[in-house]
Amino acid sequence: MAELAPFITRVRLCFRYRRLLSSRNAPAKNANLSYIASPKSTTVQPETSTTSDSLPTPSSGLVGEVRQSYRQKFYDYVRTDPGFKKSVLTSSTNELSMLKEQLRKLFFVRSATVQGHVSREIDTVLKGRLDNQTAAALLTCSLDEALSIMDLWISVSDLDKRVPRCFKVFLDKLAAHSERLTVPQTLQILFYCAIYRKLTSAVKEKLRQTVFENVASLDHLQLELVCFAFYVLKVDCRDFPKFLSTVAERAPDVGPDLKLTITSLKFLRQNNYLDVELFRKLSTKLPKVDLETEVSSVECCHLLQSFVSARFYDEDLFQRIQKKVLKDIQTQTEFYGEYSTDELVQMHPSQRLRIKDLANFLYSLATINHEIEEVGLVASDLKNRLEGGEYNGMPYFLVQSVYALSLQGIYDVELLAAVFSEETVWKLVQDGWKDAQRWLYCLYKNCQIEFPEGVKVAEVSEARLQNGLPKDFFNIGFEMSCRDESLIENVRKDLAKEYGPDAVSFRRQIPHVEVCGFDVRVSSAANLLARLSKVKSTSDVDSKSVSDKVYFGVLDPGWTSAVNVQRPLGTVILKKRLLELSGWKTRIRNTAAIK
Repeated sequence: MAELAPFITRVRLCFRYRRLLSSRNAPAKNANLSYIASPKSTTVQPETSTTSDSLPTPSSGLVGEVRQSYRQKFYDYVRTDPGFKKSVLTSSTNELSMLKEQLRKLFFVRSATVQGHVSREIDTVLKGRLDNQTAAALLTCSLDEALSIMDLWISVSDLDKRVPRCFKVFLDKLAAHSERLTVPQTLQILFYCAIYRKLTSAVKEKLRQTVFENVASLDHLQLELVCFAFYVLKVDCRDFPKFLSTVAERAPDVGPDLKLTITSLKFLRQNNYLDVELFRKLSTKLPKVDLETEVSSVECCHLLQSFVSARFYDEDLFQRIQKKVLKDIQTQTEFYGEYSTDELVQMHPSQRLRIKDLANFLYSLATINHEIEEVGLVASDLKNRLEGGEYNGMPYFLVQSVYALSLQGIYDVELLAAVFSEETVWKLVQDGWKDAQRWLYCLYKNCQIEFPEGVKVAEVSEARLQNGLPKDFFNIGFEMSCRDESLIENVRKDLAKEYGPDAVSFRRQIPHVEVCGFDVRVSSAANLLARLSKVKSTSDVDSKSVSDKVYFGVLDPGWTSAVNVQRPLGTVILKKRLLELSGWKTRIRNTAAIK
């Protein structure tokens, strides 16, 4: 540390001079105080002015940068929120007296480098020394002291992707801690783990236990922090449905910040908790929310995904979301000429939709059977991203986007050539993306029937695509395990009475579309008309054009909107369209009408 002594002196003088200047224009005493809890007390006290050894406030972002990392955005958001300081943090970033002199000096110097006063080389050396010294201090301190030290570390960290050694030591210390964690300790630990996206199984169980036992006492902000941390850390809570139901009960309280509600919805969707009543309540409150000003496009995409996962169709909400997202896509078109691909990829999602968000947006609209508008703008944006190389490492999202467009009969030769390339197929197989392999195969089969030009540009064969499919893809029995077999059987009996048992069979025509139905074949067109007249008017049917084969799609609840059983999902509409192009007559038999 001797070689750093002159630098430490200059930094101290600099910040003393800054405090002297700022004190001349200081606000009145006790005016607009920000609050933070004491490390050894749960009482709330106002922050005091800093001493010569106190840490200066780290910069909230990179000056001159177009973007901030998501991690930095989250950190800045919670650290500057008064409610968060008051209810979550348990240590003060201005208390350095508990540290040994060498570590205290390193913290102080590192706080200065956050302001950009030293070269990158010196900064790297300082970070390494501080990391090692912090890890050593964590080995011998108590848990409360460890939380205070980690709070200091987070305060002066630039939150890069590398997980520091001191945080790994911190997790080991938590795993060895035998006493039950308190709620404040749990919340602070979740905050750190969410920032670094790292959590060991032993620590996870300790955190889950405390959260589950004290969920009723958590306030709104604390519960949202838990939901956010559990979401980014992929903590499975399905074994504790009471906690999930509590989150669902409190989620409709939209309040002043819709972002917090969306965080809850993301967490619930991740745990497959899709309560229709939750979305019914939300749909009555969201019309009062101005999506244009209160949330970003990426948050709108998450909101849309949550509703679609529950198959809850809200036409007005979906149209408002689509309008906002398309408007932002149009605005962001200008970015392609102003920024490099690296700059575009690293932009924060609030500034520009990521390829993941765009893919989920299109897929959600297509699967719920809501018309995708301005397809020219969407296709242009996809091609701009493709040309810029954004999909090079993640073709998964390009395949998902192009497949979503095909559900509504939208195709583009350039995009199809990209997804049907040997390079894309190889990447999907190598990374084990089974969903994308299934979408790609289905897209190929869609093109064979609906857009043959797409097959002509393919570099791969159907057999090559089929090799990557899940083993149970064509297994009707597997599909039936997810459907109401008693309703299906009732439909079978109903059709057998009208057409005879020998003419009716349950199968999946156009087998790549996972919607089974009843294949009904009769001997002649006249006989078909006679039979159809018993179940549906055929006054608009020309007897000369009637086929001798009819496919009855069965709309059980698994293939319709959760709030409107008469509204089929996008996959059913695709099935109907492809069947008719293949020469079938289609009829929809809704199981809601079958007794």
